[in-house]
Amino acid sequence: MTTSTCPSLGDVQPSISPYTHMTASTCPSLGDVQPSISPYTHMTASTCPSLGDVQPSISPYTHMTASTCPSLGDVQPSISPYTHMTASTCPSLGDVQPSISPYTHMTASTCPSLGDVQPSISPYTHMTASTCPSLGDVQPSISPYTHMTASTCPSLGDVQPSISSNTHMTASTCPSLGDVQPSTSPNTHMTASTCPSLGDVQPSISPYTHMTASTCPSLGDVQPSISPYTHMTASTCPSLGDVQPSISPYTHMTASTCPSLGDVQPSISSNTHMTASTCPSLGDVQPSTSPNTHMTASTCPSLGDVQPSISPNTHMTASTCPSLGDVQPSISPNTHMTASTCPSLGDVQPSISPYTHMTASTCPSLGDVQPSISPNTHMTASTCPSLGDVSLAAQYLPLHSHDCLYLPQPVGCQPGSPLSPLTLTRLPLLAPPCGMSAGQPSISTNTHTTASTCPSLGDVSRAAQYLP
Repeated sequence: MTTSTCPSLGDVQPSISPYTHMTASTCPSLGDVQPSISPYTHMTASTCPSLGDVQPSISPYTHMTASTCPSLGDVQPSISPYTHMTASTCPSLGDVQPSISPYTHMTASTCPSLGDVQPSISPYTHMTASTCPSLGDVQPSISPYTHMTASTCPSLGDVQPSISSNTHMTASTCPSLGDVQPSTSPNTHMTASTCPSLGDVQPSISPYTHMTASTCPSLGDVQPSISPYTHMTASTCPSLGDVQPSISPYTHMTASTCPSLGDVQPSISSNTHMTASTCPSLGDVQPSTSPNTHMTASTCPSLGDVQPSISPNTHMTASTCPSLGDVQPSISPNTHMTASTCPSLGDVQPSISPYTHMTASTCPSLGDVQPSISPNTHMTASTCPSLGDVSLAAQYLPLHSHDCLYLPQPVGCQPGSPLSPLTLTRLPLLAPPCGMSAGQPSISTNTHTTASTCPSLGDVSRAAQYLP
């Protein structure tokens, strides 16, 4: 939750594993948000006294945004819908009646009525208003997304998806957005601004296809195979390359005056989010099973390889930043931490199958990364004196204080002092003379550390007998 000069955001009491993201700016109350099961609840208000009540029944996304608007009305969908509606100087958006589980997104500005939105099965309904007295009633039955936005545009064309598709079209002084005819339960989100054509979007099965262009002739082809999210955004960029994930991944790529973001080919239901800014290549991202892999580079030739084994998101980015605190999720969590002007990223200790991706820039220490089960731990540093130590078992300890591992603050030795030769005859458990506590054994972890102009990455031991 983020607030800006706002006395109260109301109560947020979801019941099971929801994301609750609320942002307010000089807003006295956002009302009550009490979804029942694992919903995302995202509400944003700006000088708005009340957003009304949002009480969806089962695992919905509820995203409402208001700007100097007295009431957004009631939003009471029945099963797991997104409810997103926005209006701007538009008398009527007409009727949107998709058949099964579409997203229903309508946007208007200074518009007395948005008409009726009555999709058949489990839709997301997202409503946003700006100086608009009423957005009407939104009562979809079962889960469709239907997102349409128009601004001084005579026609948005026809949107007739067949099964559980998101259809999001936005036009601004644009006569036609072309045809959107996905086959089965995809989200199709296209936005154009003085752009003659967005190309063709023809995913095969339940993918999200989100393309945005700004004075860009073509965004290329997006043809994922099975239920992926494909989100591409370009700004004066001729081509974003090809995105062809195999099974239900999120593929989010954003480029800004960048010729190519490289290839993203995850294998199974992974989120792959890559962002580049004046960067020739982000490298390869090939996770194995349903992970989120989020890499960000800024004037960086390569982020290396990230090949984690099982499905967590752990994204930490630091830039001259002293502490990010502790992140200790329990099972396959997304852990995203970002810091600026901070010397330490703290501890990241998820319990099961996380990706741990840490990137630092002019940062003295990245701390310890000790996930418990089969994670890949990929650390990259640039002009960083030490990445600390990554130990894999309690017995991986130094024998003498002058033979200590390269900890961020070693005891009894200086960074760069030599390690004794490895031997098989040392005792397996010794007191930690360098201030290093006994480690906890983990299971089948890959530990990959990379440094640039860094005197020491510490020691990564592999067995009890590998002692100085």
